[in-house]
Amino acid sequence: MTIYIDVDGTLTETQSRWAEPNYPMIDKVKKLIADGHDIIIWSGGMRYAQRFCKKYGLTPTAALAKPRITVDNQAFIRRRINVLTPEKFLEMDIE
Repeated sequence: MTIYIDVDGTLTETQSRWAEPNYPMIDKVKKLIADGHDIIIWSGGMRYAQRFCKKYGLTPTAALAKPRITVDNQAFIRRRINVLTPEKFLEMDIE
């Protein structure tokens, strides 16, 4: 499964750069990576996402900046994208 995960407010406790880390989220992401899932860490800037991953020992498939534009030939209704809060994500059993 491919999962995109934001940094600020998701892998951190608050919505600001270098805020206190959210260790339960970081630990779950590490487990998902170890289990072979494709994890994309993203934030407002690519360098920040990469530095965050390095600092907290995350080895995702990629660390990227969020896109400004997404182009896709499939209508959104045909392809379901779930947006979850960190709390819901931690409750989720991903296999």
